[in-house]
Amino acid sequence: MSFGMMPQQAWCIAIPDLTQKHEFVVHGALAITALHISTSSDSAAAKDKYQNIAALELNMGLASYMAEIRRISSDNVEALFTFSTAISLWSTFQARNDCRSLIADDSVTHTQAEKIASEAVLIICRCLRTLRGIQVILVPGWSKLQGGPLRYVVERESWSTAIPVADAHLAEDEQLKNLEVMWSNPHRAYEDHFDILRQAWIDLRQSFRIVWSLIDSVPSNHPSLGPSFDWTSVFHFAVQCSLRFVSLLEQQCVEAWVLMAHYAILHAEIGNGLWWLDDSAANLVAAAALVIGTSNWDWIAWPAARISIDLESLRPSALNRAKICP
Repeated sequence: MSFGMMPQQAWCIAIPDLTQKHEFVVHGALAITALHISTSSDSAAAKDKYQNIAALELNMGLASYMAEIRRISSDNVEALFTFSTAISLWSTFQARNDCRSLIADDSVTHTQAEKIASEAVLIICRCLRTLRGIQVILVPGWSKLQGGPLRYVVERESWSTAIPVADAHLAEDEQLKNLEVMWSNPHRAYEDHFDILRQAWIDLRQSFRIVWSLIDSVPSNHPSLGPSFDWTSVFHFAVQCSLRFVSLLEQQCVEAWVLMAHYAILHAEIGNGLWWLDDSAANLVAAAALVIGTSNWDWIAWPAARISIDLESLRPSALNRAKICP
Protein backbone atom coordinates (compact mmCIF):
# COMPACT_ATOMS: atom_id res chain seq x y z
CA MET A 1 0.00 0.00 0.00
CA SER A 2 3.08 2.23 0.08
CA PHE A 3 6.41 2.56 -1.67
CA GLY A 4 9.69 2.04 0.13
CA MET A 5 10.85 0.13 3.18
CA MET A 6 10.14 2.82 5.78
CA PRO A 7 6.45 3.36 4.84
CA GLN A 8 5.88 -0.39 4.54
CA GLN A 9 7.39 -0.98 7.97
CA ALA A 10 5.27 1.87 9.33
CA TRP A 11 2.10 0.08 8.22
CA CYS A 12 3.30 -3.18 9.76
CA ILE A 13 3.87 -1.43 13.09
CA ALA A 14 0.77 0.77 13.08
CA ILE A 15 -1.97 -1.61 11.90
CA PRO A 16 -1.69 -4.24 14.68
CA ASP A 17 -1.77 -1.49 17.29
CA LEU A 18 -4.74 0.26 15.66
CA THR A 19 -6.74 -2.96 15.42
CA GLN A 20 -6.54 -3.27 19.22
CA LYS A 21 -8.33 0.06 19.60
CA HIS A 22 -10.59 0.32 16.54
CA GLU A 23 -12.55 -2.66 15.28
CA PHE A 24 -13.24 -1.07 11.88
CA VAL A 25 -9.50 -1.21 11.14
CA VAL A 26 -9.71 -5.01 11.53
CA HIS A 27 -12.39 -5.11 8.84
CA GLY A 28 -10.32 -2.85 6.57
CA ALA A 29 -7.26 -5.05 6.92
CA LEU A 30 -9.28 -8.22 6.25
CA ALA A 31 -10.90 -6.60 3.19
CA ILE A 32 -7.51 -5.88 1.61
CA THR A 33 -6.27 -9.35 2.58
CA ALA A 34 -9.25 -10.98 0.86
CA LEU A 35 -8.76 -8.86 -2.25
CA HIS A 36 -5.10 -9.83 -2.41
CA ILE A 37 -5.92 -13.52 -2.07
CA SER A 38 -8.48 -13.20 -4.87
CA THR A 39 -5.77 -12.12 -7.32
CA SER A 40 -3.77 -15.31 -6.74
CA SER A 41 -6.77 -17.65 -6.92
CA ASP A 42 -6.91 -19.95 -9.93
CA SER A 43 -10.66 -20.36 -10.37
CA ALA A 44 -13.25 -17.69 -11.14
CA ALA A 45 -15.39 -19.02 -8.29
CA ALA A 46 -12.57 -18.51 -5.79
CA LYS A 47 -11.90 -15.01 -7.10
CA ASP A 48 -15.56 -14.10 -6.70
CA LYS A 49 -15.66 -15.66 -3.23
CA TYR A 50 -12.77 -13.63 -1.88
CA GLN A 51 -13.87 -10.42 -3.58
CA ASN A 52 -17.29 -10.87 -1.96
CA ILE A 53 -15.58 -11.38 1.40
CA ALA A 54 -13.64 -8.15 0.82
CA ALA A 55 -16.85 -6.23 0.11
CA LEU A 56 -18.52 -7.73 3.17
CA GLU A 57 -15.62 -6.85 5.47
CA LEU A 58 -15.48 -3.30 4.14
CA ASN A 59 -19.22 -2.87 4.67
CA MET A 60 -18.93 -4.23 8.22
CA GLY A 61 -16.38 -1.56 9.05
CA LEU A 62 -18.14 1.32 7.28
CA ALA A 63 -20.78 2.02 9.94
CA SER A 64 -18.21 2.58 12.70
CA TYR A 65 -15.93 4.46 10.31
CA MET A 66 -18.71 6.86 9.28
CA ALA A 67 -19.60 7.50 12.92
CA GLU A 68 -15.95 8.20 13.83
CA ILE A 69 -15.25 10.45 10.86
CA ARG A 70 -17.88 12.92 12.09
CA ARG A 71 -15.67 13.64 15.10
CA ILE A 72 -12.06 13.44 13.96
CA SER A 73 -9.61 13.69 16.85
CA SER A 74 -6.03 12.78 17.75
CA ASP A 75 -7.38 9.49 19.10
CA ASN A 76 -8.93 8.24 15.86
CA VAL A 77 -7.27 10.06 12.96
CA GLU A 78 -4.66 7.33 12.33
CA ALA A 79 -7.35 4.64 12.35
CA LEU A 80 -9.53 6.70 10.01
CA PHE A 81 -6.59 7.26 7.64
CA THR A 82 -5.87 3.52 7.62
CA PHE A 83 -9.45 2.52 6.84
CA SER A 84 -9.72 5.28 4.24
CA THR A 85 -6.65 3.86 2.52
CA ALA A 86 -8.36 0.46 2.44
CA ILE A 87 -11.46 2.06 0.91
CA SER A 88 -9.36 3.80 -1.77
CA LEU A 89 -7.50 0.62 -2.64
CA TRP A 90 -10.72 -1.41 -2.84
CA SER A 91 -12.40 1.30 -4.93
CA THR A 92 -9.48 1.44 -7.37
CA PHE A 93 -9.43 -2.35 -7.66
CA GLN A 94 -13.17 -2.49 -8.35
CA ALA A 95 -13.02 0.35 -10.86
CA ARG A 96 -10.29 -1.50 -12.72
CA ASN A 97 -12.36 -4.70 -12.85
CA ASP A 98 -15.60 -2.94 -13.79
CA CYS A 99 -13.99 -0.90 -16.58
CA ARG A 100 -12.15 -3.93 -17.89
CA SER A 101 -15.41 -5.89 -18.18
CA LEU A 102 -17.32 -2.97 -19.68
CA ILE A 103 -14.80 -2.01 -22.33
CA ALA A 104 -13.81 -5.58 -23.21
CA ASP A 105 -17.27 -6.23 -24.66
CA ASP A 106 -16.64 -6.18 -28.41
CA SER A 107 -20.19 -7.11 -29.39
CA VAL A 108 -21.70 -3.67 -28.77
CA THR A 109 -23.69 -1.72 -31.32
CA HIS A 110 -23.81 2.00 -31.90
CA THR A 111 -27.13 2.19 -30.07
CA GLN A 112 -25.45 0.92 -26.92
CA ALA A 113 -22.55 3.39 -27.09
CA GLU A 114 -24.16 6.06 -24.94
CA LYS A 115 -24.96 3.60 -22.16
CA ILE A 116 -21.44 2.16 -22.14
CA ALA A 117 -19.81 5.60 -22.09
CA SER A 118 -22.09 6.75 -19.27
CA GLU A 119 -21.28 3.67 -17.21
CA ALA A 120 -17.52 4.15 -17.75
CA VAL A 121 -17.85 7.78 -16.63
CA LEU A 122 -19.77 6.71 -13.53
CA ILE A 123 -17.17 4.08 -12.56
CA ILE A 124 -14.16 6.38 -12.92
CA CYS A 125 -15.75 9.44 -11.31
CA ARG A 126 -16.94 7.37 -8.35
CA CYS A 127 -13.36 6.21 -7.85
CA LEU A 128 -12.06 9.80 -8.13
CA ARG A 129 -14.53 11.03 -5.52
CA THR A 130 -13.40 8.22 -3.21
CA LEU A 131 -9.72 9.11 -3.63
CA ARG A 132 -10.45 12.78 -2.97
CA GLY A 133 -12.32 11.83 0.20
CA ILE A 134 -9.11 11.20 2.11
CA GLN A 135 -8.60 14.98 2.31
CA VAL A 136 -11.40 15.07 4.91
CA ILE A 137 -8.98 13.20 7.18
CA LEU A 138 -5.62 14.52 5.98
CA VAL A 139 -6.34 18.22 6.41
CA PRO A 140 -7.55 18.29 10.04
CA GLY A 141 -5.35 15.36 11.10
CA TRP A 142 -2.12 16.29 9.35
CA SER A 143 -0.10 17.28 12.43
CA LYS A 144 -1.10 14.10 14.28
CA LEU A 145 -0.25 11.88 11.30
CA GLN A 146 3.12 13.59 10.87
CA GLY A 147 4.00 12.99 14.50
CA GLY A 148 2.88 9.37 14.74
CA PRO A 149 3.90 5.96 13.41
CA LEU A 150 2.39 6.70 9.97
CA ARG A 151 4.56 9.75 9.37
CA TYR A 152 6.69 7.82 6.86
CA VAL A 153 3.51 7.01 4.92
CA VAL A 154 2.29 10.61 4.60
CA GLU A 155 5.52 12.61 4.40
CA ARG A 156 6.70 13.52 0.92
CA GLU A 157 9.71 15.79 1.38
CA SER A 158 11.10 14.78 -2.02
CA TRP A 159 8.07 16.16 -3.87
CA SER A 160 9.30 19.63 -4.68
CA THR A 161 6.76 22.27 -5.71
CA ALA A 162 9.06 23.89 -8.26
CA ILE A 163 10.61 21.07 -10.27
CA PRO A 164 12.35 22.02 -13.54
CA VAL A 165 11.66 19.74 -16.48
CA ALA A 166 14.69 17.63 -17.35
CA ASP A 167 15.91 17.60 -20.96
CA ALA A 168 14.64 14.04 -21.36
CA HIS A 169 11.08 15.21 -20.72
CA LEU A 170 11.01 18.53 -22.58
CA ALA A 171 9.20 17.10 -25.60
CA GLU A 172 6.60 15.45 -23.36
CA ASP A 173 6.08 18.66 -21.42
CA GLU A 174 5.52 20.44 -24.73
CA GLN A 175 2.79 17.90 -25.53
CA LEU A 176 1.10 18.73 -22.23
CA LYS A 177 1.58 22.46 -22.78
CA ASN A 178 -0.21 22.27 -26.13
CA LEU A 179 -3.39 20.97 -24.47
CA GLU A 180 -4.25 24.52 -23.41
CA VAL A 181 -5.12 25.24 -27.04
CA MET A 182 -8.30 23.19 -26.61
CA TRP A 183 -9.98 26.11 -24.83
CA SER A 184 -7.55 28.97 -25.37
CA ASN A 185 -7.71 29.82 -29.06
CA PRO A 186 -9.31 32.51 -31.27
CA HIS A 187 -11.97 30.13 -32.56
CA ARG A 188 -13.66 29.67 -29.17
CA ALA A 189 -15.56 32.17 -27.10
CA TYR A 190 -14.81 32.14 -23.37
CA GLU A 191 -16.93 29.85 -21.18
CA ASP A 192 -16.94 29.68 -17.39
CA HIS A 193 -15.70 26.11 -17.20
CA PHE A 194 -12.47 27.07 -18.99
CA ASP A 195 -11.11 28.26 -15.62
CA ILE A 196 -11.70 24.81 -14.12
CA LEU A 197 -9.97 23.17 -17.07
CA ARG A 198 -6.99 25.50 -16.85
CA GLN A 199 -6.43 24.79 -13.16
CA ALA A 200 -6.69 21.04 -13.74
CA TRP A 201 -4.25 21.37 -16.65
CA ILE A 202 -1.76 23.24 -14.42
CA ASP A 203 -2.11 20.61 -11.70
CA LEU A 204 -1.65 17.81 -14.23
CA ARG A 205 1.58 19.30 -15.57
CA GLN A 206 2.85 19.71 -12.03
CA SER A 207 2.03 16.08 -11.25
CA PHE A 208 3.95 14.99 -14.33
CA ARG A 209 6.97 16.99 -13.15
CA ILE A 210 6.83 15.38 -9.71
CA VAL A 211 6.67 11.88 -11.17
CA TRP A 212 9.40 12.60 -13.72
CA SER A 213 11.73 13.93 -11.03
CA LEU A 214 11.20 10.83 -8.88
CA ILE A 215 11.77 8.48 -11.83
CA ASP A 216 14.90 10.37 -12.87
CA SER A 217 16.32 10.12 -9.34
CA VAL A 218 16.23 6.29 -9.35
CA PRO A 219 19.77 4.81 -9.74
CA SER A 220 20.31 3.01 -13.02
CA ASN A 221 21.30 -0.17 -11.14
CA HIS A 222 18.11 -0.22 -9.05
CA PRO A 223 16.56 -3.73 -8.83
CA SER A 224 13.56 -4.05 -11.18
CA LEU A 225 11.11 -5.83 -8.86
CA GLY A 226 7.94 -3.75 -9.10
CA PRO A 227 7.86 0.03 -9.56
CA SER A 228 11.29 1.54 -8.83
CA PHE A 229 10.08 5.03 -7.90
CA ASP A 230 7.61 6.39 -5.36
CA TRP A 231 4.51 5.38 -7.30
CA THR A 232 2.19 7.02 -4.76
CA SER A 233 3.06 10.30 -6.52
CA VAL A 234 0.88 9.16 -9.43
CA PHE A 235 -2.20 9.69 -7.26
CA HIS A 236 -1.28 13.29 -6.44
CA PHE A 237 -3.44 14.62 -9.29
CA ALA A 238 -6.44 12.41 -8.45
CA VAL A 239 -6.44 13.33 -4.76
CA GLN A 240 -5.94 17.06 -5.38
CA CYS A 241 -8.30 17.59 -8.34
CA SER A 242 -11.27 19.80 -7.59
CA LEU A 243 -14.85 18.63 -7.27
CA ARG A 244 -15.70 21.09 -10.05
CA PHE A 245 -13.34 19.18 -12.36
CA VAL A 246 -14.91 15.85 -11.35
CA SER A 247 -18.30 17.40 -12.15
CA LEU A 248 -17.04 18.29 -15.64
CA LEU A 249 -16.03 14.66 -16.11
CA GLU A 250 -19.48 13.55 -15.00
CA GLN A 251 -20.99 15.96 -17.54
CA GLN A 252 -18.82 14.25 -20.20
CA CYS A 253 -16.89 17.42 -20.98
CA VAL A 254 -14.58 16.53 -23.88
CA GLU A 255 -11.65 18.66 -22.73
CA ALA A 256 -11.77 17.22 -19.21
CA TRP A 257 -11.62 13.69 -20.56
CA VAL A 258 -8.70 14.57 -22.81
CA LEU A 259 -6.85 15.65 -19.66
CA MET A 260 -7.79 12.35 -17.97
CA ALA A 261 -6.42 10.40 -20.94
CA HIS A 262 -3.11 12.18 -20.45
CA TYR A 263 -3.24 11.48 -16.72
CA ALA A 264 -3.33 7.79 -17.68
CA ILE A 265 0.30 8.12 -18.86
CA LEU A 266 1.32 8.51 -15.21
CA HIS A 267 -0.49 5.27 -14.34
CA ALA A 268 1.42 3.60 -17.17
CA GLU A 269 4.69 4.66 -15.55
CA ILE A 270 3.92 2.28 -12.68
CA GLY A 271 3.69 -0.66 -15.07
CA ASN A 272 2.18 -3.89 -13.81
CA GLY A 273 3.90 -4.03 -10.44
CA LEU A 274 0.81 -3.43 -8.29
CA TRP A 275 -1.78 -6.21 -8.06
CA TRP A 276 -4.68 -3.79 -7.50
CA LEU A 277 -3.83 -1.26 -10.23
CA ASP A 278 -2.98 -3.26 -13.37
CA ASP A 279 -4.71 -2.00 -16.55
CA SER A 280 -5.84 1.27 -14.92
CA ALA A 281 -3.97 3.30 -17.57
CA ALA A 282 -5.64 1.44 -20.44
CA ASN A 283 -9.05 1.83 -18.82
CA LEU A 284 -8.66 5.61 -18.47
CA VAL A 285 -7.64 6.08 -22.10
CA ALA A 286 -10.38 3.75 -23.36
CA ALA A 287 -13.03 5.54 -21.32
CA ALA A 288 -11.82 8.90 -22.63
CA ALA A 289 -11.90 7.60 -26.20
CA LEU A 290 -15.53 6.50 -25.82
CA VAL A 291 -16.63 9.81 -24.29
CA ILE A 292 -14.86 12.32 -26.56
CA GLY A 293 -15.86 10.57 -29.78
CA THR A 294 -13.82 9.65 -32.84
CA SER A 295 -13.74 13.22 -34.18
CA ASN A 296 -11.61 14.24 -31.19
CA TRP A 297 -9.27 11.25 -31.08
CA ASP A 298 -6.37 13.33 -32.38
CA TRP A 299 -6.23 14.93 -28.92
CA ILE A 300 -5.48 11.57 -27.24
CA ALA A 301 -3.18 10.08 -29.90
CA TRP A 302 -0.14 10.46 -27.62
CA PRO A 303 -1.64 8.70 -24.55
CA ALA A 304 -3.09 5.95 -26.77
CA ALA A 305 0.32 5.35 -28.35
CA ARG A 306 2.15 5.42 -25.00
CA ILE A 307 -0.21 2.85 -23.51
CA SER A 308 -0.59 0.78 -26.73
CA ILE A 309 -4.35 1.26 -27.05
CA ASP A 310 -5.90 0.40 -30.41
CA LEU A 311 -8.43 3.19 -30.74
CA GLU A 312 -9.98 1.66 -33.84
CA SER A 313 -11.15 -1.32 -31.80
CA LEU A 314 -13.22 1.13 -29.72
CA ARG A 315 -14.90 2.82 -32.69
CA PRO A 316 -18.23 0.89 -32.44
CA SER A 317 -18.64 2.02 -28.81
CA ALA A 318 -17.51 5.64 -29.20
CA LEU A 319 -19.99 8.49 -29.03
CA ASN A 320 -20.65 10.84 -31.92
CA ARG A 321 -19.30 14.20 -30.73
CA ALA A 322 -18.53 17.42 -32.56
CA LYS A 323 -14.94 18.63 -32.81
CA ILE A 324 -14.10 20.81 -29.82
CA CYS A 325 -12.11 23.23 -31.99
CA PRO A 326 -10.80 23.44 -35.56
